[in-house]
Amino acid sequence: MLKKIIASLLALSFCVLITSCDSKENSTTEKKEASSETGSSKSDSTSDASDEAENTEASVQVSYDFDGIASEKAIKMLTSDKYHLKFSTDVSGESMSQEIYYTKDGILVNVNFMNTVYTNLYKDKTQYTIIDDVYYKVPVEDAEAESVDMFEDYGYVSSGETELDGKTYKYDEFYQGTTGAYTKFIMDGDKLYAIRNYDDTVMKIETLDDSFDDNTVSVPEGAKEVDQDEFNTIFLQKVAGVTTE
Repeated sequence: MLKKIIASLLALSFCVLITSCDSKENSTTEKKEASSETGSSKSDSTSDASDEAENTEASVQVSYDFDGIASEKAIKMLTSDKYHLKFSTDVSGESMSQEIYYTKDGILVNVNFMNTVYTNLYKDKTQYTIIDDVYYKVPVEDAEAESVDMFEDYGYVSSGETELDGKTYKYDEFYQGTTGAYTKFIMDGDKLYAIRNYDDTVMKIETLDDSFDDNTVSVPEGAKEVDQDEFNTIFLQKVAGVTTE
């Protein structure tokens, strides 16, 4: 019981980034299949899938010149070396709020979900999970560490109009080369109102700026390191109505 609750909560806390990482892995696998030597025979289905992946990638026309598009200010900030993004999204009927501080040296995500507030930090090839004044840490593989930038390799594709919350908004659509996924930046005038991901999840934007101290992306001063079992016990105590049985 304890392990299932802990796993589900912590997994959801980085849902957008984890989705990005999974997509990147799948995309990389497809590219390797398409470009590998055919010394041994492959099945027809595998060859067809590789050809389709190559054709899809080749057909995408993107631009990395964002000047003049409605989301120019937002996309330039989100593809820079520093941004602060706060948003909320719906997860199985529950509202989850995330606040992201990104720098070229690491990324910190504050999460508020199911009445529980905690933090994930990726820095120096290490993942830290923090709650209150305690944390535990685990090493991160190089590939995973490189995949935490949500907006890496974004290219502009097109603009249009879309419906959201009963209103019509303009949007700019982007293609992410590392994941092969499309994302729409939904604009309310010159303000980024929401981001609609390829799986139709919607991130309602509350804050987007770059005005924070780089030291924010670090373990809080005075925080105590504990092992994972002790951390899980502390974490579980923060979840309302859950026992340790």
